[in-house]
Amino acid sequence: KRIYQEIIKTINSEKTLNFFTDEGFIPNYSFPEAGVTLKSIIYHKRGKNNQKNNNKAYETWSYKYERPSSSAISELAPANFFYAEGRKVRIDQVNMEISPIEEWRLCKNCSYSKPIGADDNSTKSCPKCSDPQWIDIGQQKKMLKLRQVIATTSDKESRIGDESDDRTPKYFNKQFLVDFNNDNCQNTYLIKDDDITFGFEYHNKTTFREINSGESQKIAEQVTIAGQTINRQGFKICKSCGKVQFPDKNDGKAQHAFTCKARKPDSIANFEDIFYLYREFTSEAIGILLPSLTDTSDAKNLSNINSQKTVHSFVAALLLGLKLKFKGKVDHLRTTFHDEPIPDSYFRKNYLVLYDTVPGGTGYLKQLVTSENPSFMEVLELSFNWLKACKCNNIIEKDGCYQCLFAYKNSYDMPYTSRNIAIAMLSKILIHKDQLVKAEPLSNIKVDGLLESELEARFIDELKTIILKQNSQAQFHKVLVNNKPGYYLNLGQENISYDIEPQVFLNDDDGVQIASCADFVFWPVKSNINNKSVIQKPIVVFLDGFAYHKDRISEDMLQRMAINRSNKFIVWTLTWNDVENYKKNDNFTTFQDSMPITTFNSYISKYSIEAFNYLHSNNSFILFLEYLKNPDWIQWQKYAFVMALKSGFDNKSFYKNLEELTPNFNYSHLPQELCEFIASINFPQFIGKSSNNSQSGPLEFMFIVEKNTLAKIINEPIYNDCNQIIINCILDESSSEEVLIKNWNGFLRYYNIFQFIPNNFFMTKSLLTDNYRHVDYVSDIGTAQADDEWQVLYSLASQEVHGVLDIAFEKQWNIPMVGFELTATNGEIIAFCELAWENTGENIAVFTTSDFENEFNSKDKFISLGWQVYSASEFIAKFSN
Repeated sequence: KRIYQEIIKTINSEKTLNFFTDEGFIPNYSFPEAGVTLKSIIYHKRGKNNQKNNNKAYETWSYKYERPSSSAISELAPANFFYAEGRKVRIDQVNMEISPIEEWRLCKNCSYSKPIGADDNSTKSCPKCSDPQWIDIGQQKKMLKLRQVIATTSDKESRIGDESDDRTPKYFNKQFLVDFNNDNCQNTYLIKDDDITFGFEYHNKTTFREINSGESQKIAEQVTIAGQTINRQGFKICKSCGKVQFPDKNDGKAQHAFTCKARKPDSIANFEDIFYLYREFTSEAIGILLPSLTDTSDAKNLSNINSQKTVHSFVAALLLGLKLKFKGKVDHLRTTFHDEPIPDSYFRKNYLVLYDTVPGGTGYLKQLVTSENPSFMEVLELSFNWLKACKCNNIIEKDGCYQCLFAYKNSYDMPYTSRNIAIAMLSKILIHKDQLVKAEPLSNIKVDGLLESELEARFIDELKTIILKQNSQAQFHKVLVNNKPGYYLNLGQENISYDIEPQVFLNDDDGVQIASCADFVFWPVKSNINNKSVIQKPIVVFLDGFAYHKDRISEDMLQRMAINRSNKFIVWTLTWNDVENYKKNDNFTTFQDSMPITTFNSYISKYSIEAFNYLHSNNSFILFLEYLKNPDWIQWQKYAFVMALKSGFDNKSFYKNLEELTPNFNYSHLPQELCEFIASINFPQFIGKSSNNSQSGPLEFMFIVEKNTLAKIINEPIYNDCNQIIINCILDESSSEEVLIKNWNGFLRYYNIFQFIPNNFFMTKSLLTDNYRHVDYVSDIGTAQADDEWQVLYSLASQEVHGVLDIAFEKQWNIPMVGFELTATNGEIIAFCELAWENTGENIAVFTTSDFENEFNSKDKFISLGWQVYSASEFIAKFSN
């Protein structure tokens, strides 16, 4: 009853205009967010004489301080220290009469939360995002809205000496939640183009809630709120008197007020073990859906670009534009970041939120988005023009100054603020401003394409950052590749180069039976490892987001196998998790195996591929980086075979006598074409089988090999029999989404590895039961591995020099390099030829007729350096006999 009376008293004391401004009915210019009061009590124990004269044992002084809620949630948090008037006091009590403990339910997946009421069981999933874990007991937390705290300190302990004013800060885990409601969304504008997706919307009433879940501790309960998992220690107080229980007290005694009933020995100690602090207000806000954060293709002469720089540069530019628009300070307008889950996906849609810190809003933001031609775009244009005209553009070493972006208040983010990046982003948006149209709320906008383009941009950004970090001599820059914007990558000391072409369509003309569009193709320019020429296939890269690809896994795998069967390409598939969390190796399923690591290492050593020793636990992005550096696909085939041994053989049966192994196996669940192929090779066979759990799980693996071939492989590294090996992997897509994501990642990762075994069959359960489409091999089964290498060479070289290759193959020469570039000592390319044998005792260069006869060609450079130079016809005439 007392608590309800306090609430009624608080409501009655609120001014009518204050109520209207808090609800957003009228602009708020007068009523700030309610603050938090600290009542500091300093006591001093009197001497005996003074006690007799005054009849009081203690003398006390009381002070009151008020802090805004935004700072008080940390500064006045329980157990924190407060400094004022030469004193240091510790907050040791919460006024429970005006701040009762409340029961809340906090969504694990989105920013929605609400106090638990009588209708708590009316919904079993989150009302906003439909997360099924909404009802879990783990998402039910005790919360306290901080209004008044107390610090009781002795006069002696509170004093700060003149010689020191040490203030040891406490760090708290805080989370700022933005709870949008589409019912309050009044205007949404969107630019949706193949080149950009950008939008903004005005909410006249948005709930902002900041939660303090206790001091930052490495060891604490892990709790996920709004997609963010943090070790949340919480706070502990006496439920009866509000006294704070200090975790750093060594005496172990409970803390209570003098009059607290829980002090009595026969009372049950009544503590709130874990509760969180929170503050809450409603105000107007603009949610901004930014274009791809890592897409900085318009920024020139920039290095080490990352999304953090892009975001903070845009924020600084936005605040500059607001200052120019309103012709003065706009300190009450601030920005924060907000994300929300995308339905049927583990991706999240990211927003920049511009909000008014004054409860109810001042009306500033409403002015920007209420007209047919929203002046929000004017804000961006004002900022863009100012940045372009700023004098710091004339100083090469400056990327901003205090006359433009560095006026941005948050100095912590200043190292990530770039004028050039801000100009690039604003330019990219403003060039499409005529395409701005009214739209439905941004939360309803599908971003499958945006996610895919974001992943592609992130892939290029991470690739560039890692390569340049690993090797200072590496190069990564923009070039035209096949008449479209692309990239040139040189790995430096390894002397390996690639032209990277985006969006490449592959079809029958490329020997690919099922057409598809690759996100990137890495065309090899030069491959020379340890002075040995390496024949390298182009690398086709797919970047797949689960949201878009979860319903087309079967189709994807048929496309990947068709590219692999062409015998012209290596195909590599990477997911968002592979790129975003490439340092982690917990996003994919692996098969159970019982092969001891010592046995695995012995096979790695037997096949002389020690460089692969650490790769078996890494994700697909790390494997891809390793392949770029070491594109010797014969070695990768050996590695794939050893991984097959590791994944497909039970350790106990592996060491049995081969005659004891049973060939009996039911192939009925496999497509007819695969069954016929298995039957075509010699029996009996050995079949190794594994899955991702002890039972026949949703991801299964089979290794099928002829017994005699297995005996040879076990005893010596023979690879001419590799075509007598079959790899089969089956993914069950019917499992739960959480399980399927990891299995899908593992499925794609294993295909990246096992594609080097010619007879690989990767399929899904639905592919087996629906319409299985067999993908034929372009090359005949059983072709010698050396022939495969030369076949790749034929596909890369000009048809005019195929006769040269025929002669070299017949004479068993070393494999030449295609498109050889002759470089000077400083690395500059000074000449080129179609084929070259280098470091073979006698260096030979072969030219096509047009290149050989071109007066501008620098074949003389080869001659001056002692090379034997031939046109294709001259070479054939000389070496054909």
